[in-house]
Amino acid sequence: MGMMEIKAFLHEQARIAYDMKEAQIDQIQPGLMRQAERFFILQRIDTLWREHLQQMDALRESVGLRGYGQKDPLIEYKSEGYELFLDMMVNIRRDVVYSLFMFQPQAQQTAEMV
Repeated sequence: MGMMEIKAFLHEQARIAYDMKEAQIDQIQPGLMRQAERFFILQRIDTLWREHLQQMDALRESVGLRGYGQKDPLIEYKSEGYELFLDMMVNIRRDVVYSLFMFQPQAQQTAEMV
């Protein structure tokens, strides 16, 4: 089995697991999975974007010192900043998928007045 076949198999298995999770959650409340997706995506983007901005500030400070090492600070900043951005995007995807699979909503109990 080659690498492409393994990737295709894993992708298909992940899709099946996601469809099962979606069906489970939508039994509790139709459309709840889409609401959860939006919530988790926005939550992770917000958190990780703030962290990314802090990392960029730290990078700006550290790259300034590289000018003494005969490296162009602007090129270093752009290069490492891009890598930090790509890492952030990977982390967003990973965290959202994890959160969706761990999501366990409880059916609301309707309390009857006696």
